[in-house]
Amino acid sequence: MSASGFPGNRVEAMRAGMMIKGFIPALKPLRLFAARCFGSIAEFRLANGQYFYSKAPLSTRLTLGPDIMDELGFNKIAAAVLATALGFMLIKEVSHSAMHVSKPEKPAYALEIPEVGGGDVAEIDLPFPQPEWIAGMDVERGAKVFKKCTSCHNADDGGNNGTGPNLWNIVGAPAAQKDGFGYSAALTNSGIVWDYEALDGFIKKPGKYLSGTAMNFVGVKKDTDRAAVIAYLRAASNAPIPMPIPAASPADEMVEDIAQDITDTGETVVENATDIVDDVVEGAGDLVEDAGEVLEDAGEAVADTAEDVVDGAKDLLEKAKDAVSDDQ
Repeated sequence: MSASGFPGNRVEAMRAGMMIKGFIPALKPLRLFAARCFGSIAEFRLANGQYFYSKAPLSTRLTLGPDIMDELGFNKIAAAVLATALGFMLIKEVSHSAMHVSKPEKPAYALEIPEVGGGDVAEIDLPFPQPEWIAGMDVERGAKVFKKCTSCHNADDGGNNGTGPNLWNIVGAPAAQKDGFGYSAALTNSGIVWDYEALDGFIKKPGKYLSGTAMNFVGVKKDTDRAAVIAYLRAASNAPIPMPIPAASPADEMVEDIAQDITDTGETVVENATDIVDDVVEGAGDLVEDAGEVLEDAGEAVADTAEDVVDGAKDLLEKAKDAVSDDQ
């Protein structure tokens, strides 16, 4: 035996009861592959360079020689996975070919889907003034916003005209009425009365509200700022006009119209019901009157019949008396 515990030559290996078979060294990889795959085979290399294999326990097989099977085993697994995937793809294509469904050019049931028009959404003009606008009427805030206008206007009692006219008592007054100021022809001939709505529209954008005006001002964009300025101008007056009342919204008007329609319908129903009752009462009165006439006629007929019966009875009695007299 050799130092490693294996037989040192061919004779000693045969004495150990192992099957010995020589082979060409160039075929070693193929023989190792067959041994690893199909048999419990152990391999030994003899001192003279020849190889032999023999039946050996599993523990012995696991400790002998390089493990060529690891790389081959991975290749087998990869090949199996790839073959399985290709098989599934083939089955899918075959099933699609066998079960092909032709799509009709025109569907049997067509659903009409209305087209939604694009573009900008139209703005809804709400009636003036809205509650939010009235809530923005703050005199102190209006005084701060009015500072934008002081380069051209003032709102002092008896104040002088500047680039623009003095605005004392402007709220509620007709346009172009300040003495000593040269108004544009557009404003002079406009016939505008500076109520809350007119002032709000003019302050928002003067050139758009009144074409041809000489007031070169970009305008006040925020609703609450315009409301505050108008509240400040309202206070700059000997007799401020009353505060505005919130306008009814379209929803409120709709509710009011519906309520009015319901009221009108109810009145119509009551009126028709009253007419029907009157007709019924009148018809019942006519029936009672007709029944009274019928009863009266029946009474007269009964009285006449009774009178005729009495007269006939009297005639019979007289005839009977006459007959008795003749017999005597």
